[in-house]
Amino acid sequence: MVAGEVITIQAGSFANFTGAHYWNFQDELLGLSESQETGHTAAQVDPNVLFTQTETRQGQPIYTPRLVLFDLSGSLGGASQSSLEGSSRGAPAVTTWTGPVAVHRADPVPRSRFVQQLELEPEEEPPGPSTSQDTSNAYHAIAEAARELDSEGGVQSWTDFLKVRLHPRSLALLPGVWQGAADFSGFGHGRGALGSDEARENALDRIRCFAEECDSLQGFQYFSDDLSGFGHFSYELLQMMQDDYARSPVLLFAPRPSLDETPTQQASASRQRRLSEAVSMARLSEVSSVYVPLAPPVSLPCVRWQPGNVFHASALCATVVDTATLPYRLARTPPHGPLGVPIGACDLHSLAELLATSRQNNLTAAFAEVPCPDVPEAHAAAAAADARTGDTLSSASPFTMQRAFSWTPGIPADVEERLAESVVLRGAQRGGRPLRADEAAQALDAALLQEGVRCVRHRCVVPQALPIPLPFPHIFPDSGSGSSHGSRANGITNGGNGVRSASSHQQRPMDNPASLPVLSRLCASPAAADVAKTKLERFEGLVSSGAGRATLQGWGYTEDDIAEIRERLESMASAFDHEEDF
Repeated sequence: MVAGEVITIQAGSFANFTGAHYWNFQDELLGLSESQETGHTAAQVDPNVLFTQTETRQGQPIYTPRLVLFDLSGSLGGASQSSLEGSSRGAPAVTTWTGPVAVHRADPVPRSRFVQQLELEPEEEPPGPSTSQDTSNAYHAIAEAARELDSEGGVQSWTDFLKVRLHPRSLALLPGVWQGAADFSGFGHGRGALGSDEARENALDRIRCFAEECDSLQGFQYFSDDLSGFGHFSYELLQMMQDDYARSPVLLFAPRPSLDETPTQQASASRQRRLSEAVSMARLSEVSSVYVPLAPPVSLPCVRWQPGNVFHASALCATVVDTATLPYRLARTPPHGPLGVPIGACDLHSLAELLATSRQNNLTAAFAEVPCPDVPEAHAAAAAADARTGDTLSSASPFTMQRAFSWTPGIPADVEERLAESVVLRGAQRGGRPLRADEAAQALDAALLQEGVRCVRHRCVVPQALPIPLPFPHIFPDSGSGSSHGSRANGITNGGNGVRSASSHQQRPMDNPASLPVLSRLCASPAAADVAKTKLERFEGLVSSGAGRATLQGWGYTEDDIAEIRERLESMASAFDHEEDF
């Protein structure tokens, strides 16, 4: 039985980079679920929550993301819309114009070699036997092409590394707004992107297309570039959606390439970013159930990433999003695997209710350990004993806030006061070996108790570690605490979409491990009010300056709009002043 469907919406370039990694994780799980070794554990995450399922003529399942994504025209790199959908249709003919036509063609953008190699793979297993040498050659060709993605200039668009096929109704490019030609860098630049009745209806129809097929819609997960024009675009779209889906929760992640503005930004760019941060917080928090700004910390132990590299930053954001969203993606009746069954499944509505502790401020902070260190033997012993008297458990446990990093701009890593939180631990291990779910839960519970923080808490423990797909940047070491199952070894099996996934016979010629243990925490905290106060102060200062007010007026914001934004930020800043407000 399906746990309940979730519709995913993505808006903006970086959101789609993050989404491409996210869907590659899902595709990897589909492949693992077909393996005898890993199938029971991988199948505990229900693909039907995020995917629609059809069958080939031979009866093989085909999974298509229940996804609507928006981007600028010209943003697909070397891919075409038809190739992403797996169709051969061309551009529609224009039949309303009978006069002369002038055609202007730009030089074609080359597709990544990784995508070209994927297209050489058959959608279904060819009839007749295939040799192990054929399998090995095919795998190594794809693996080498994937390695090139992490070279300089290896990725130009999110289409260069996306493995899954999209539904024909998934992809929507904003008409008349071209990447590189139109200024869409500020929040207000998206005002009017849904201006016509036709554009609004087209966007809603894409969502209805998936919603009408759902038996039990849990809600929406939304990935948005909140500081660009897609921030205002998302605000308008979510406003329109409230008429049809008022009771459906919206978990909004706002992934960003960096936590803060860069020191080298020009004054105008810095002013625009600060205005966008304030307006985004005010507007998007109004139209979502939970609002989670998300950006990778510059320094992470055991992670070799390049700040400013969009391919790297989006991969890290997707790692946290994939882990944090596990509770409502678990199967209702999960199969029993060698590591037990997941603990702590819940639906999206319950998760949103947990985290929305204040009616005035639903900003939620994200914390994560990527990768999560091993559970030491001492912690295992303390967890087995009575945790209330187990003084041997150190507050420096890998599961406590002392080891976690803040991934939300403005929220300190050492925040102590929490009102509610969702803690997800996946793929826990001890001594480099996977830990059973019940043992991992004992260690996690003991560590949380040792923190001494009283709050409403939901904790979820999942045996399935984060599977690392081939088109993933080489940012994780292949040894030590970062490697949960060693180096990926590969024969090749068909995943749910005909894309080849990994199983277990040949050494993977890459640096990343096959999978990672990850800990995520989504926290509702009074610290969110401090973030709102900072944004309000900056907003007031910028509005009082001629340049700041001119920027807002250039976005088409009126005095009434400015007053509404100010009022919302004031409300968020004072949200936790009185106990009855939460």
